[in-house]
Amino acid sequence: AEGIHFMDENSTRQISLSPGKSQEVLSAFRVEKPGMAKFEFRARMGKETDGLEISIPLMLPRPTETVALHGETDESAEEKIRIPEDAYPEESRIDFVASASALSGLKGSVDFLTDYPYLCLEQRLSSILPYIVAKDILSEFKLSRLSRAEMKDHVQKNLEEIYEYQRGNGGFGLWPDSSHDSPFNSCYAAFALAKAKEAGFAVDEQSVNRLIPYLKNMTRGRLDRNNFPYGQRTWKTIQAFALYALALFNQPEPSYVEKLFVEREAFSLFGKTLLLKALNKGKGSINAQNTLIQELMNKAKVSPTAAHFEDDEGREGRWIYSSNNRTSALILQSLLDVGAENPLLSSVARWLVDRRKAGTWATTQDNFYVFYALS
Repeated sequence: AEGIHFMDENSTRQISLSPGKSQEVLSAFRVEKPGMAKFEFRARMGKETDGLEISIPLMLPRPTETVALHGETDESAEEKIRIPEDAYPEESRIDFVASASALSGLKGSVDFLTDYPYLCLEQRLSSILPYIVAKDILSEFKLSRLSRAEMKDHVQKNLEEIYEYQRGNGGFGLWPDSSHDSPFNSCYAAFALAKAKEAGFAVDEQSVNRLIPYLKNMTRGRLDRNNFPYGQRTWKTIQAFALYALALFNQPEPSYVEKLFVEREAFSLFGKTLLLKALNKGKGSINAQNTLIQELMNKAKVSPTAAHFEDDEGREGRWIYSSNNRTSALILQSLLDVGAENPLLSSVARWLVDRRKAGTWATTQDNFYVFYALS
């Protein structure tokens, strides 16, 4: 053999075979380096002889390691890359990417949302929202394979089809054939439609005119909570979402926002953040906004390198896709949106980036809200 080293000094083996039978003959060997191995075999039986030659590739398993480093500096910074001593230089490579923004790693997340194969209302809305809230960033950072024209078509096509999910009471169901509405997903649809209109996309005004009274009924407690699998805390979150959506449609409800602000101790962190957004968009009390900002920051979980928030929706939170990733992302996006300054904000962004697995986050909700925050 060439290219490998047999461990047995004697390269000749003697075996006995019955007519028409076969037998495996094993030899131990050592491979010094990747390349090609050539084996020559010869068999003899009396005066008869036969042989063959086989070449096979010797391939080195190529484990890859991805390391993300984050930092802040006003001048210069230095990082060291240590090459493993047992690396094969001729078979190894280092890909190094530097960016002034955490956005550089979001392409996988955007593709994940764009190509998501299932078509419930939440998933369809999540697939188009990045193109609604940050189409310029998507183009400038090359975070999507779609051209600007394709982005517009992708959004418009899905917008035209989501009206099929609207029910007779103005709310939206999870599926086109759902027999009842989904309050949380109705708020998510309202958010998407309001943002799409703000971004210049064509929105069905008749659909919006049916949705707004539904949202107002929700904030006034006129929807029977017993018809839905929501606990009190989760229902408060949905009401805050409805108030924020109404503010986006320039129909704020200051008295109901004030009522929920008084009841805020019963809110999850996600719900408090939506209440902050409703106050801010509806030009509500600055003191109330500052109170909510302080209460949110008091709940930050801080480590030496990152910070995040842990929500407390309880078991019912699964009905509205609750997760610590989503809550941390919404808090970050909201604090940036209202102009709050806090040294922990970059630490929250760092925590979110570090939570990514194989280029994406766990759910469509997580992927959209993290993208929204980082953009």
